[in-house]
Formats: sequence, C-alpha cells, structure tokens
Amino acid sequence: MKRSRLIQPLAICSLGVVIFGLFVLVYQDYVEAKSASWQQVTFRVMDSMLPFQERYREEHERYAVGTFDRAQNDLSLAKLIDWHPSVTDSNRYVADVIGTNAFKVTATSRDGPSLCRLYPAKQPCFDLREYLPSGL
Repeated sequence: MKRSRLIQPLAICSLGVVIFGLFVLVYQDYVEAKSASWQQVTFRVMDSMLPFQERYREEHERYAVGTFDRAQNDLSLAKLIDWHPSVTDSNRYVADVIGTNAFKVTATSRDGPSLCRLYPAKQPCFDLREYLPSGL
C-alpha cells in the first residue's frame, strides 16, 4: 500500500518533466525557425537593392551611401537610388561604400540582431573584431 502511494507521485512528476522537456524542445525549434525566416526575408530585401545600386553606379560612377529606416523616417537611400523594399518591416538598412567596386548593406532589426552583406558578390561581411581578443 505504501509503495503505491510513493509510485503515483513519482509517475506524475516524471510525466511533468517529460511534458516540460517536450515543451522546451518545441519552443527552441520555434525560435530557431523564426530567426531563420527573418534572415531569409532580410537577405531577399537586401539583395533587391543591387539593381538600383548598379544603375546609380552607372550614372554617378560610384555606389550610393545612405539609410532606409521607416521607423525613423530616414529614407535617404530611397531618395538616392529610388529603392523601396517590397517587404514592410521594421529593419534599418544602411549602405556603405567599400573601395570603388563594392558596397555593403547592414540590416538591423529593432530586436537587436543584424545582418551584413557585401555586394555585388552577395557574400557575408567579415569583421576581424569578432575574432580578436576584446582587449585589442
């Protein structure tokens, strides 16, 4: 009789631990999928800037520098190259010139994460500071 009283709470606790563990796994998958989806959409928006930048370069012999941020009403990049993202998001897009033949676009979400790509190669930016010790 005493054993059955002890087994029931243990079984209930074990079941609770299993359910909690499954919930944690499902939530982690959800967070990872949400992040991957944001990255894919953001890269697509960033890539859509390339033809506008190329046209600007043909006309002015350089790439345009500017910002596109709907939240702050900073549309300097849109005014320069006539680029308007087809996706309405809350990202801040900043275009900077790298040398004479390339430019980089950095997209920063309101939540904090950011993505950076070099164009026209469409390659990720390389930041040496990520690999150096923090004291340097």
